[in-house]
Amino acid sequence: MADVKISEVSSEQGLSAAQVDHQIKNGYKNTGEQSLTRSVKEILRDNTFTLFNLINVVLGALVFYTGSYKNLLFLGIAFFNTIIGIIQEIRSKRQVDKMVLLAEGKSTVIRDGAPIDIYPENIVLGDVLVLNRGDQIPVDGVVMQSKGMEVDESPITGESKTISKAVDDQLTSGTYLVGGSGKMLVTKVGAQTFVNHLSDEAKKGEDTSSILLNTINRIIKVLTYVIIPLGLILFAAKLFGGNDLNRAILGTVAAMIGMIPEGLVLLTSMTLAVSAMHLARKKTLVRDLPAIETLARVDVICLDKTGTITSGDLKFERVIPLAAGVTTATWKG
Repeated sequence: MADVKISEVSSEQGLSAAQVDHQIKNGYKNTGEQSLTRSVKEILRDNTFTLFNLINVVLGALVFYTGSYKNLLFLGIAFFNTIIGIIQEIRSKRQVDKMVLLAEGKSTVIRDGAPIDIYPENIVLGDVLVLNRGDQIPVDGVVMQSKGMEVDESPITGESKTISKAVDDQLTSGTYLVGGSGKMLVTKVGAQTFVNHLSDEAKKGEDTSSILLNTINRIIKVLTYVIIPLGLILFAAKLFGGNDLNRAILGTVAAMIGMIPEGLVLLTSMTLAVSAMHLARKKTLVRDLPAIETLARVDVICLDKTGTITSGDLKFERVIPLAAGVTTATWKG
């Protein structure tokens, strides 16, 4: 069939079943709100497969080969360090995932001239949505019919004042209809909607960089290049010095473990985890443990209006004296 021209969709008839199928086949179907966090699989992978853990597992395998299992206790440091990172990040992920802009619930659309209730992920481009007071707008579109429609856009703009909407006015996903009723034509679905675009931009943000952890990782990386040749030399010296294979392995591993700052790694992780717990008691959510170090280095926090989403590119404009020893600053962006 021919492409659906949304400009020709009737507010009374909506799309036909054939047109809906056509939109779905062409990928013009809505999707759920994108998660702002990494998946549990990614969290497990990134916390488990690290250079620090690799070194400890290799050394642990050598000790295991000798049968001296009591000397494997050093693996506990790597284990607890990994568990601390995984538990904290998964805990934060669950809290962040609860703070979605789009609520779950069905939406009413007009198809083949009759209203039907569907889940937001089944909405297609060109659908006609019926909106009543209290409904959340799940996708972007324009007003087709308005009977005193008033929209609360505070989840998006931070402005508590309701906005009156007339025919052809834009409607944004994530906002609420707080007054009146009407119909809207869906003009954006899936990743093209404002909410999903916003979530995608937030997810693409750079991970928090920790100077402390980066320094420790750099030390471990440098030590890796140092202890491998030293370990081989030490192993050869012990082996040719009259020690049997097992004693040579244990002696070499003991020396190499002493070169790795395992206690420092575990102490750093535990300190950040305890700090995250203290912040949680003050209702502050820590997504990544390194963010605590960043917060500790902050002297001044500059904010735009509370709740308002902007580009984040604020620029200092001027300082305004208020009283003796008291000043304020203005910003633009």
